[in-house]
Amino acid sequence: MKSMRPMRFLFLLFILALPSASFAQENTAQSVIILSYQRVDEPRYPDTNIQKDQFINQMETLTSEGYEIVSLDTVYAALNGNGNLPQRAVAITFDGGYKSVMGIMPYITEHKIPVTIFLALHPVVQDSPQFLDERNIKSLRKKKFITFGLTTHNYARFTGDTVKIKEQINLSKSAYRKLFDEEPKYFAYPFGEYDNVFKDIVEQQSFVAAFAQHSSPAYKDSDIYALPRFAMSEAYANLSRFQLIISAEPLQLEHVTPDNPVLESLTPSFGFTLVKSEDKPNLSCYLSDQGHLDLIFLDKKRVEIRPTAPLTQKRVRLNCTSFIDTDGIRSWKWFGRLFTVSSDIMADDLSS
Repeated sequence: MKSMRPMRFLFLLFILALPSASFAQENTAQSVIILSYQRVDEPRYPDTNIQKDQFINQMETLTSEGYEIVSLDTVYAALNGNGNLPQRAVAITFDGGYKSVMGIMPYITEHKIPVTIFLALHPVVQDSPQFLDERNIKSLRKKKFITFGLTTHNYARFTGDTVKIKEQINLSKSAYRKLFDEEPKYFAYPFGEYDNVFKDIVEQQSFVAAFAQHSSPAYKDSDIYALPRFAMSEAYANLSRFQLIISAEPLQLEHVTPDNPVLESLTPSFGFTLVKSEDKPNLSCYLSDQGHLDLIFLDKKRVEIRPTAPLTQKRVRLNCTSFIDTDGIRSWKWFGRLFTVSSDIMADDLSS
C-alpha cells in the first residue's frame, strides 16, 4: 500500500504555490480550529508524534498572532448557540492518553493552556508504560484548564464490528466513572475513523459531542457528533502549514456524498453543493490517493468528483479549498473529509 506522505506533501505545495497574499486574520463564520495531537517526542511514530519544540513553537505562534486557545466546553457551548467564539479561536486536544504528553505539561501548566485529553482506559487499567497512569491523570485533573474525554477502551482502529464498538464504549465509560466519579461528555473516534452506525452509537451513549480527524474548521453547521480536527504530526509541523491551518475558515458545503465515511467501492463518486456561489471560482479539490482532481459542475453550486483510477489506500482524505481576495488579504476556506475503505472491499481487491 502506498504511503500517504508524498500526496500530503504535494497538497501542501499545491496550496502554497497559488498566488500569494496575506492570510486572513478575521474569523467571519464563528468557527474554531481544533487541533489533534497524540504523542510527544516519540520519533519512532512520526505519523502520530509531535516534537516538543514544534509544539511550543506552534503555541507561541498562536500567541504572537493573536489567537485565543479555548476549552472544548467553550467550543461546545458556542456551536450550540450558547455563547460566542473569539475571532481567532483554537482548541487543543490529545488523543489516546500517551504518557509522553507529560513532557510538555510543564509548558502547558506555566501558560495555563486549555487542553482536553481523550483517554484510552484499558492501558491505564493494565498500567501500560506507554500511557498515562492513574497518578498522572489525578495530578493533571487538579489543573482546571486540563480536562478529559474518552476514546474506545483499547484505542484500536475502526473495524465496523458493531458489537465490539458497543462493548468498547461500555468498558471505557465504566472505567471513566470509576476513575472520575462522573459521566464523560466528549468522545474521540480512534484515529478519526468511524461510520454512521458508530456515530449513532456514540450519540445513544449520551455523549454531548464527538470528534473526528478530518481537516476543516468547526462551525455552527458542523455535525456535533463528527466535529472536524486537524491532525498534527512532526512530518507536517512546519510553520507555513500551521499558519495556513489556523487562518482557515470553513468552506461551507451541504449534501456531501458519500454520506457514510466508510466506502463500499474502490471507484466512488464524491459530490457536494456549495453553500456560497462565491467559493466556486477558486475551488480546488485533492484526494490523498491521487492528487489534484478535476471538478464537474452540474450547476452553479453542485460539484461532482470522480477518481481517475481505483483507490489503493485504506484511508483516503478528500480536501477542498477556495479563497477570496479582499484588499490584498486572502481568506482561505477549507473542507476535509476522511474516508476509510471497507475492509471487505479492500480484501476482495487484494485477493483478486
